[in-house]
Amino acid sequence: MLVRAKTPAPAPRGRPLERKIRRDSVARLAKRAGLPGVHAGRVKGLALSLFDQTHSLHQLTALEREWLEYAAALHDIGLSVAYARHHHHSHYLILHGDLKGFTQDEVELIALVARYHRKAVPGDPHEPVRILDPWKKPVVEKLAAILRVAAALDRTPAGHAQGGGAR
Repeated sequence: MLVRAKTPAPAPRGRPLERKIRRDSVARLAKRAGLPGVHAGRVKGLALSLFDQTHSLHQLTALEREWLEYAAALHDIGLSVAYARHHHHSHYLILHGDLKGFTQDEVELIALVARYHRKAVPGDPHEPVRILDPWKKPVVEKLAAILRVAAALDRTPAGHAQGGGAR
């Protein structure tokens, strides 16, 4: 009797390599800016955990989760310029950081999520938000809200969130 070896289903075309290129590019930009990885790593972990736990509410996709991951990793990159308005500086540095593996629209979206991790919420008075495709605005709003909560949770006196989950 001839037994056929079961072949695994093909991986999504280009995705693992694409994700590696993206992650490496984000890591290089963070390193160039001298961004300390401890806070960014904790915020990234919290943001992804919150995303997963609240999925039934926001209904966002795995690609949008990936964008949140990169925005969380880079949200404080603007501190390399100045603390004041560092969220604005983060937006600028991400836009002009020569990130590989991303479309220009993805870079803009990631930069906006990082931009709105503090202070103002995404709104029409802000030019970059006003010119967004209509379907992208709610994505930026939801991802920025998750990132804002994750960053706030990491601001406990001990420097880390207690529990790490939505309840």
